[in-house]
Amino acid sequence: MFKQRLISSLILIPIAILSLFYFKEIWFTAMLAMIGGLAVWEWSRMMKLDDPRLRIFLGGLFTASVILIAVVLNPTQKALVNHMILSISVGWWIAAIGLVLTYPKSSMVWEHGYLLKVLFIFFILLPFIVAMVELRDKSPWWVLYVLVLVWTSDTGAYLVGKKWGKHKMAPKVSPGKTWQGFAGAIVLSSLLPISVSVLYPQFIEIKPIIFVLISLITVIVSVFGDLAESMFKRNGGIKDSSNLIPGHGGVLDRIDSLTAAVPIFFVLFQYIHNLAA
Repeated sequence: MFKQRLISSLILIPIAILSLFYFKEIWFTAMLAMIGGLAVWEWSRMMKLDDPRLRIFLGGLFTASVILIAVVLNPTQKALVNHMILSISVGWWIAAIGLVLTYPKSSMVWEHGYLLKVLFIFFILLPFIVAMVELRDKSPWWVLYVLVLVWTSDTGAYLVGKKWGKHKMAPKVSPGKTWQGFAGAIVLSSLLPISVSVLYPQFIEIKPIIFVLISLITVIVSVFGDLAESMFKRNGGIKDSSNLIPGHGGVLDRIDSLTAAVPIFFVLFQYIHNLAA
């Protein structure tokens, strides 16, 4: 398992870095659209759609739609659509936290509603893609910052949770997640924005204390992004979203935290930045 994870990482990380810093926007968007299409294909499995042709169709439709919108819309239209999608994202993640904290009672609202679950994956993936493109347009380094922030959070949660984890966060959703691990995620990840604020104050463009606060809110929401996917997988009776990435599971398993973290960070940062302007 470790060997598979290592090989997959050695292949995927350079591709991710290359696309982040060197791809033109349309190709970067297309890559994200394809990742989203694979995630929709995995999501359809959670919806218990057994017809492989229908699952492939849904994934392909999502990919084609995102690319088509990116090509057809003019800058003004794109800005309006992106603003609407990102605004919806904030409401979605607030609602998703509620769904996680009240599971399995909350599942009575959505588990038999296919249309609702289709909307869920759009609420998860579209803001993620939009925020990735917008944040990269601001600077590829900002995308890298959020990636490292989430990875640091995951590391802190794993190390502290494994050593001292006793009190379960959401035992009916993900029994492995503990409040001690959550605290470890907060503490370790806080070192990153503090370090960036001290070493590169001119880069963050806003007050350091606000920057640290935005980063920590991002970490908190990213944890619930992970828990939300665990909730949907548990409801669908599956362990991994797929086995597309050897040693890592599926696409959704790799981006679950980021689907929450990237849009929330971008929305908060942009809002504060606009206020200070």
